[in-house]
Amino acid sequence: MTSTIAAWNGGHDQLTQAAELYADVFSESPYDEERSQSIESFTSRVRRYAAEKPSFRLLIASEGDRVVGLVLGTGASRGDWWWDRLEEWCRQTCRRSGSTRSASLWRNSPSTPRTAVTGSQPR
Repeated sequence: MTSTIAAWNGGHDQLTQAAELYADVFSESPYDEERSQSIESFTSRVRRYAAEKPSFRLLIASEGDRVVGLVLGTGASRGDWWWDRLEEWCRQTCRRSGSTRSASLWRNSPSTPRTAVTGSQPR
């Protein structure tokens, strides 16, 4: 059977199948998330991102009407869970390095000029 990849159509059935697939993966080791919590968390996050984040995308791979894969992403900015953790990681990584190393996070959005959070430690 041929797989197709397309943007999430906003439909409930497609989101439910995507959430179940997500839970199939994240209920296994090493994540070991509780299945019903994983489904609820994924569904809630997708709906929130779709409503609040213009850069949000959810792509669905399907075979017929069956969801067989997915990828999602969105831009991040200061105050977002991922941004804040990566920003801290960059600072800690550069601080621990004994050589000249640097790590950067770039933010590029239509409403904000390109900015970077960079940490470095000279020799």
